[in-house]
Amino acid sequence: MKKVLILLGDCPGQYVPLMHKIASQLISDGVEVVFAATSPFYERFTNTNCGEVAPIYYLSDYLNNEFDAETLASIEIDYWTAYPTFIRDNYFYGRHRSSWDEYKKIVMFFDEIFAGNRFDVVVSEPPSNSFLYIGYSKAKQVGAEFIGFMPARVEAHVNIFQDPYGEKLLTNSSEVIGASVDYTKPPDYLKPRKGELAFLKTIHRLIRSFNLISLKSHETGKTFLHQLRAYYKKYIWRRIRYRWVSLSDVFVDDIQSPDTINVLFPMHLRPESSTSVLSRYYEYDLELLKNIAFSLPSNARLIVKEHKQALGTRDISFYRYVASLPNTYLLNPNFDLKPNINRFDALVTLTSTAGFEALCAGVPVLQMGRTFYSNYDGVVLVDSFAKLESALRGLEKKLLKPNPQVMHHYMSKCFPGHFNYMHDEVLSDQNVQRLLFPIYSVLKLTGELN
Repeated sequence: MKKVLILLGDCPGQYVPLMHKIASQLISDGVEVVFAATSPFYERFTNTNCGEVAPIYYLSDYLNNEFDAETLASIEIDYWTAYPTFIRDNYFYGRHRSSWDEYKKIVMFFDEIFAGNRFDVVVSEPPSNSFLYIGYSKAKQVGAEFIGFMPARVEAHVNIFQDPYGEKLLTNSSEVIGASVDYTKPPDYLKPRKGELAFLKTIHRLIRSFNLISLKSHETGKTFLHQLRAYYKKYIWRRIRYRWVSLSDVFVDDIQSPDTINVLFPMHLRPESSTSVLSRYYEYDLELLKNIAFSLPSNARLIVKEHKQALGTRDISFYRYVASLPNTYLLNPNFDLKPNINRFDALVTLTSTAGFEALCAGVPVLQMGRTFYSNYDGVVLVDSFAKLESALRGLEKKLLKPNPQVMHHYMSKCFPGHFNYMHDEVLSDQNVQRLLFPIYSVLKLTGELN
């Protein structure tokens, strides 16, 4: 009998109910399922009982055990697996709240689970926190396959990560490439929730959090209500800075400069796994932008575009510093990059989706992180500031042509389905069947794709 481990990290929305439905269907098809969860919080938050369908291990229960200091000292850990949580703690709380031994306990938690089970597949989203990252690492250590669901860059499709970076995506040999996909529509992860007022949604979350006030996060040691308070404290300051920055004169509305080499750098939203996991060596934007600006040839200029959702997370002094760099301009955050990406001569990025869109338009990409398009034609991987300088010095202004093979290749790695678990549509029976298809493919089981 095939056996699947499903990881339940601290994931909001419909993630836990979705995994409950996936597990129920797998079990009815003769697959054995086990859950590993950080705590019961999101089960109770969504009125879902995963334990009714399969055995479930809670890290929160495991951490109540007594741990021998000598045993903890002997546990080996890759501390980079803790980095996403380290960054998030510092962002929301101003400091890292966990002891480093806590991460060793997570390693021991998964050691015990895997010692008593032989899993064929581990199912999750791509590693975005210490719990998921350590679970993924253990799966690879014992030779289990990994399936990390991620909304694709095209509407109503998903990618299946088989590594943390997306450089190894599961191939879908059954999909009719490009037959019914509208590439101009925004992907699922950019779509706002429908049918809910933001205010009512906030009140609903607060009520739920009060009802579950005693439960604590395994990573911060604080209640989820405390975490919610930290989030909204950040949110209020973000709105204040948003108004202040929006009224400033640091941004330009256009990029017309036909005689110079126009190099785009799209900013990233932080903290996100796109930076803390996929480009962990380049956490500080000012250092990165400084190195790009001072490395450009004299006939080039740097165009920096802030991530639209990040506006308000940085103080106005940040943007004034960036604008003071040589030949550097800040593009209006509301500027629509997708239809205008071909107006740039090159793009420097960590892991931005704009890099993928640039490749589709034939624009060369200098990439410093790792992501699904890292090995595509047109990408120059640079792993140091010295190599970045060399690559930038070699840029030339030349006629660029769109490359349709980029999208064609990418679509071969896409599966129909929705995985934006902030939307209720992920729970439809049809969508669950579609998400089961890649799991069956990896398990070498027969599955019908509806």
